[in-house]
Amino acid sequence: TSVFLRQHVTIARLNIAAHQSVLRNGDEFVVEAVWTFAKLPLLVTDLLATELWRTHAFPHLLPSLASNKNVLRTYFTLYHECTLIDLIGMLLYHRHAVEALGEVLVDLIDYCARQLRALAVPEAHNAMVRRQRQPTRTGDDDRTRLHSRTPDEELAEHVQEIEYRSAVGSVAIARYLCEHIDALPLSAQTRILDT
Repeated sequence: TSVFLRQHVTIARLNIAAHQSVLRNGDEFVVEAVWTFAKLPLLVTDLLATELWRTHAFPHLLPSLASNKNVLRTYFTLYHECTLIDLIGMLLYHRHAVEALGEVLVDLIDYCARQLRALAVPEAHNAMVRRQRQPTRTGDDDRTRLHSRTPDEELAEHVQEIEYRSAVGSVAIARYLCEHIDALPLSAQTRILDT
């Protein structure tokens, strides 16, 4: 819906602004605003809801979404997960952000564990990793392939790309959680060590 797309654009702009602040060694106003207004748990909840939609609702909606041939809007919906992971990863670099996770901390740890598990599958059985390791095609080969693929195939490629980017982004989040493990509650420490 248009409400979701506005939300996605807002989060994407925050993500870009946060990255620009870091690149310029400037004031990290996005990090401070998210922390001050306690929005980090909301971002994690949005991430979990987006993952839930991608894994459970999207496969059932795929035929109707492909028949509409509105692949770009669907891609933005899928890409929202990557945007959230990137922003959350940037926020969790700071110890005070990790401490502010509150109730959603264990859910975020479980999310990272699912994503890391997806990366750990051997390449022979892991289509998302295999796709990333495909050799680069020449311009003519790629142009022919892009024009000949169906909306179903295009969406399937987008899903694999999103799954891979989410998994790789989760590595950074897991690193920051482990780096600040002494600031986490005992339940979260136990979950990290047991998962």
